[in-house]
Amino acid sequence: VTIIAVSVNGKKAGLLAWPPYTIDITRLVRNGKNKIAIEVVSSRRNSLGPLHNTTKPAWVSSYEFRREETWTDDYVFVPYGLTGEAEVVTKR
Repeated sequence: VTIIAVSVNGKKAGLLAWPPYTIDITRLVRNGKNKIAIEVVSSRRNSLGPLHNTTKPAWVSSYEFRREETWTDDYVFVPYGLTGEAEVVTKR
């Protein structure tokens, strides 16, 4: 995941870029039904590579495309998206 955009009732709540991926949406919630939208934005890693690297580098640079010691003929994709269900927690 590169970034997660959260909106509540059509208004931007904020962006999440690092764990624990939590955001306070109190100011946007109203009585009754609310609509929470979560948009997961990926990087271009799975389309532009490196696609034949057996390791998962923390940072992708031109060096990762030239490393013979980590080369594989298989395509190696990085999973992305929500890894579980989103959870709304209320506190008093």
